[in-house]
Amino acid sequence: MVEIFENIVDKNDLSELLRYMHTDDHTTDVRPDVRSNCPRWNQDKFPQAVLKRILDRVLDSYQVETVLFYNSRISFRLHVDSADGNVSRLQKNILIPLWTQGYAATVLFNNYWHGPSTRFSRTNASPFRYNLPNQQGQFVWVDDIRILLEQVKHHPESITEFEVNDKFIRDLENLISVRSKSGPGTADQRTSDYNQIINFKPNQAFDQHLHQQYVSHIPIDDLHGLTVDQVVEWQPGSVIVFDRTQLHCAASGHEQKIGVSIFTNLPGCNI
Repeated sequence: MVEIFENIVDKNDLSELLRYMHTDDHTTDVRPDVRSNCPRWNQDKFPQAVLKRILDRVLDSYQVETVLFYNSRISFRLHVDSADGNVSRLQKNILIPLWTQGYAATVLFNNYWHGPSTRFSRTNASPFRYNLPNQQGQFVWVDDIRILLEQVKHHPESITEFEVNDKFIRDLENLISVRSKSGPGTADQRTSDYNQIINFKPNQAFDQHLHQQYVSHIPIDDLHGLTVDQVVEWQPGSVIVFDRTQLHCAASGHEQKIGVSIFTNLPGCNI
């Protein structure tokens, strides 16, 4: 069940969370499309007290597993945040919008996954396909960033779409390193077999109007057999709560957005 809590986060708390988002610390991960901080609950220094106040207003009891601050220039594609897939302990995904430029929303599907965290794609499951900004700042798909890195290193004069410099090379090397570690329970795992998705209807075509309006960044073939539950527009100050096993993605349309996602487990469960 999706729950939307309006006017939960006041302006002062929003400002404090945004300040932390712009802070570099040992948890910061900077990529061409997304910048993130992933502080550890009860260990790292971040506005934990602010987040605890928010959590206490939307959940009766909980155990925090992961806190993820992110500043995204792209629309995240279809995925689920189910960790190792142990549904007996999984609780909620708490999404806190902080700031948006352009229309931003989260699309939640009436479909669920009782396996490890994964991204879903019928048309391309390669972890090395990546959306990179070109010299004009427009994002373009690169089919294999490993091949691009080899071209950049050995034939840089052949690369005209991207600005080739030391930072670009470091970014590619970092992305390849991260994507090479993809596996069960990681954010970069890919799934192309939809048969284990709950409520999956293989003969049901995805609505073309919904696709064009909300999720045009996802190939429609990746959505056939799935059903939209809700499209929830981002409103800074509000909080969106849904099951960690629920499939979801970002809507198309924003230029940039900043938010916090908190993944919780049932109290008393070992993390």
